[in-house]
Amino acid sequence: MIDKEIAELEREVEVVEGLARQAIQTNAREVIDQSEWAERNGKYLSRHAEATKQLEALDKLKSERLGKSKVLEVFIRDIKKQTTVITEWDESLWAATVESVTVGVDGKLTFKFKNGSEVTV
Repeated sequence: MIDKEIAELEREVEVVEGLARQAIQTNAREVIDQSEWAERNGKYLSRHAEATKQLEALDKLKSERLGKSKVLEVFIRDIKKQTTVITEWDESLWAATVESVTVGVDGKLTFKFKNGSEVTV
């Protein structure tokens, strides 16, 4: 889902850059009312800035999710290596990756990992 949104925003940025380039070229070749041109160019710049801002936010979110995914992969791999059934809290199992686990009133568990990330399940 994020990749699709990122691709759409990248296309938006490309389109706006193309429109701005075209407006600049037209302004250089033809006599155009400068206040109209400045207004149109300002809109292009605003669209570009907004799309770029959204793109940066999505890139950051994607990186955070990938980081959490890697932490969980390591955690799951470590659990799968365990040869005994886990029937009670085992400090050695959790100590390497998990800082704390909080049980919410709704029964959901929030795992806080040592790298600062959190996952609620």
